[in-house]
Amino acid sequence: MRHPSVPAAARATRVRDMGPGVHHLLAWLTVCGFVGILFAAPLWLFVTDDVRNGVDVTTALWRPEHRALTIAATASAVVVLTLLTVALVRLPRTRARREIVVDADGVEIAERPQWWFRGRTARIGWENVQVISAASSGLGAAGADRALHLYVYRDVEGLPGFVASTPVREEDVDLEGVRIPSYLVRIYGPTPRAGEDVREVAVAIGAVRPGLFYAGVGVDQWYIPDGAPGAGAQPHNVIGRAMQPDAAPVSTEPDAGPDPLARAASPARPRPEPPPGAPVWLDYGYASWQIGIAVVVMAAAGAGMVYLMTNPFGWSTVPAGLLALVLVAPLLFCCLLLPAALWLFPRFTAGVGIRVDGSGLVIVRKRPWRLRGTVSTPISWDRIQLMVARSGSMPGVPVEGGGGGKGQRRRVVDVYLYDTAHDVSPDVPGVGVDLSISRRLLPDSAGMADLVTYPAVRLRLPYRHDLEPRGRERWDGSGRTATGGAFAVPPHQLRAALMALRPDMCHGFDDLWGGIEKR
Repeated sequence: MRHPSVPAAARATRVRDMGPGVHHLLAWLTVCGFVGILFAAPLWLFVTDDVRNGVDVTTALWRPEHRALTIAATASAVVVLTLLTVALVRLPRTRARREIVVDADGVEIAERPQWWFRGRTARIGWENVQVISAASSGLGAAGADRALHLYVYRDVEGLPGFVASTPVREEDVDLEGVRIPSYLVRIYGPTPRAGEDVREVAVAIGAVRPGLFYAGVGVDQWYIPDGAPGAGAQPHNVIGRAMQPDAAPVSTEPDAGPDPLARAASPARPRPEPPPGAPVWLDYGYASWQIGIAVVVMAAAGAGMVYLMTNPFGWSTVPAGLLALVLVAPLLFCCLLLPAALWLFPRFTAGVGIRVDGSGLVIVRKRPWRLRGTVSTPISWDRIQLMVARSGSMPGVPVEGGGGGKGQRRRVVDVYLYDTAHDVSPDVPGVGVDLSISRRLLPDSAGMADLVTYPAVRLRLPYRHDLEPRGRERWDGSGRTATGGAFAVPPHQLRAALMALRPDMCHGFDDLWGGIEKR
């Protein structure tokens, strides 16, 4: 049923499971209530025993041996009452009807009045919207991670709490054409039915203003408006980095004309050059000294906690017992983790990584349930269509900051392969090298329809863009060598290794070594 305030030409979508609710406080209420009971139960026993012996209640509560318990129990009770009060105050807002209304003039985001909550409404006119990205949030399973990102010129005041708005920083922009300063309005819900509601909003916007949706190459889209190339594709768990608007399509044929990266290259970022004839080895393994330091730290922490639990300071029973209670959980954690680390030490130091040479890629991963056993998966260059650098998410791994302006997304390289085995599920066996592989039946963004032949297999490899500049000096001939004479570099040099061997297949590598190191 349409709300009375919604015009007849508008399309209203009720959104569910978005924004803060009372259930977010239940975990804190449970923890604080449990801690309060731990303090109040012994205090009750001690005080009642003193009262039976003729001691006044106030005096019994404030006796030196009971004072710490009294303070702790009182503080827990205050916290529990505060959380209950906040939950009651928020209750009407969490029960209010939340709607997103799309019409010819813009988008209205509203929380309808409920009880003593007066409601809140904000409107975003189409003239304020730069571009809309239907990118995955990187959170949850398929269908539960859909998000709509509206890049707007001006901040939107009065937005309801279930929609986030954050300033956009230039280093966090993944789409071309976004002007700075600008703001990002993010519509997202963490559950499958919230994902369905977000899709309804995207369809409603696409019916009115399809031209506002992102149509580049770099950002994977779970929704493409009707009429755009690749319309109907509904990928998931994907975000990406944008292609420059003047970038020509990249051909996978060796004689397809000028190198499309020639325009993007600059004297400040020359092409990486490995030693002549030497393959490049991207070492994903852990160094032995790193695991050794972790083992020593865990052993020292466990010994220290055992020592503190013996009450070396001569405290009274109550403070000493409270300290022991606090240390029990971390001590058990160390006791379980230390033997596991010693047992898995050979596996952590196994030689895993990616080998890049003239014949293609060889992904070396650890065999499950084998201490140092590895399994190699070769991928020849003639199987690869295109390699695209993006900013994205991995299945089951949240993007840094969740796309809400609190951190950069993970940078990835998507390697598109020809789908030659339609009846076999694509797979790269083993563990130890972070990657994901999936079959793409349709383009995952409007721009990819002209660059990749579908269906295709997409191999997604993440890398640390912020650490990329640190490895630049390794390409001047001073890099170390690995077994077999390979030129060994850290995993954050993934793009440099690929561009050194096959620059004709690389797309979106123009910012190589241009990462911003985190402080």
